[in-house]
Amino acid sequence: MTDFTLTYLRPKKAEVYRRISGDYVDHTGDLRIDEHEDVVLTPLGQLAGASTDSGLADVIIDDCDFCASIKKSAPGAAVRINGRVLYGGYFRSQWGHFLMNTTSRLWPLFTGAIQGVDKILFFSDNNQDVIPQRGNYREFLELAGILDKVVIVSGAVEVESLIVPEMAFEHTRYFSSEARAVFEAVRESAMESSPGEFSDKVFLTRSSLPGAARDEININKLDELFLRNGYQIVSPEKVSLRQLINILNRAGHIASVSGSTAHNFVFAGRDAEFIIVERTAVVNVYQIGIDLICGISPILIDAYRLPQIAPATGRLFLYGATGQLEEFISARGWSGHTFDCNDKARKKELSGFLKRYKRLYGYSTGIAEWEIGHSEAISEAYVESYAYYQPWLDRRVPVLLADYFSPVCLYRRLRRRR
Repeated sequence: MTDFTLTYLRPKKAEVYRRISGDYVDHTGDLRIDEHEDVVLTPLGQLAGASTDSGLADVIIDDCDFCASIKKSAPGAAVRINGRVLYGGYFRSQWGHFLMNTTSRLWPLFTGAIQGVDKILFFSDNNQDVIPQRGNYREFLELAGILDKVVIVSGAVEVESLIVPEMAFEHTRYFSSEARAVFEAVRESAMESSPGEFSDKVFLTRSSLPGAARDEININKLDELFLRNGYQIVSPEKVSLRQLINILNRAGHIASVSGSTAHNFVFAGRDAEFIIVERTAVVNVYQIGIDLICGISPILIDAYRLPQIAPATGRLFLYGATGQLEEFISARGWSGHTFDCNDKARKKELSGFLKRYKRLYGYSTGIAEWEIGHSEAISEAYVESYAYYQPWLDRRVPVLLADYFSPVCLYRRLRRRR
C-alpha cells in the first residue's frame, strides 16, 4: 500500500485506512481443513459477538457472525446427505457478501487441496432453499464448474462425511492468496471465448440501479466526468457476468464507485490501473481485503458530502466536487467535472438529501456500532460538509418547504437581514 493511493482521501479517513490495512494478517499457506463423520449441522443465523477466536464449542463460525452448530448424528434428522460434502457456509444474497463470504471456504476445490466432493452445502441467509434461476449468482457457479454440486438449505441437515475448510478471508482480520483461487477459475472460464470490441478505460457505475437517480444524488455527474475523459460507462447489473469479466480483462484503466460494484475488481487483470470513487466516510474494509488478496493498489478519491450522517451501508449518498476530486482532476489533466457548485445547486441537492434522509432514516443518526472506529473520518466529512451547506443547515435560509413556515427559520432570516 503506497501513500499515493490515499492522496485523494480526506486526512483522517486516510489514517483509518492505513490502520485497518495494517490490521490484516496474511494467512497464505496456513489454512486448515477439518473432517467429520456422521454429523448434524443446524443453522443458527447471526450470533452477535461471535468470532473465529471466541471459543464457542460445537459451532462453526463464518464471517459477519453467521454460525452453525455441529453435533454427532442422532435419530430423526430431517434431511441426510450421503457422500463427501464440503461445507461452504452461508449463501449470501447480496453480491458483495456473496463474493467475499460465500466463496471463502471453496478454496480447496481450486487449489488441489481436496480431490473432488459429492456436494457443496450452504445454509441460506434468507430462507430460500434454491439457487437463483438466473443472474450473476448462478452464472458464477456455472463458470466455477460447481453448479451441479451446490445444495442450499435453511434447516438442520445430517451429513455422512463433512469437510470444513477454514475461511480463506475474514474481514478486518486476515486474508490469503487461497481466497483468489475461485475467482481465477471463474475468470479463466469466462475468458475462454471473448468476441467483440472492448474499451481500454471502463467506469463501473451505480447510476442505473433502481432508485439511484433519487438516492444517489449527483451520480450522473460522475458518469459525465468519466465519459468526458474517455471511459466507457458500464452498469454491471445490465451485462452478464461473463461479459463483465471480459470487459474488465480487456481494460487497462478501471474505475468504480465504492461498494459491491468495486468488489468486481476480483475478476480483473492485475496490471490495470484501478480507481475507486468513495461515497462514504466509513472505510470499506472488504475492499481493503480484496486489494490485499488481489495485490492491487487502487487510487481512492473522496467525492461525497455528508450533511447528515447517513448509514454507510444504506442507500442514500451525495456526490460532489470535493477538494479531493478537484485535486485528482487537476493532477491528471482531465477535462473538468460538470457538478454545479452555486447556491441554487447546493440548495437543490441538500433538499433532495434531507427529504430522502427523513423518509429512510427518520430522526436517527446513522452510526452503527461497528463504525465507531471510523468516527474521526465521519466527523471530518461532516464538518467539511457542514461548512459547504451551513446557511441551510443552520436554517438561516429555507431549504425544505416546512422551513418557509417555521417560526425558528423566519426568526433567523429576520435577524440575518438586520
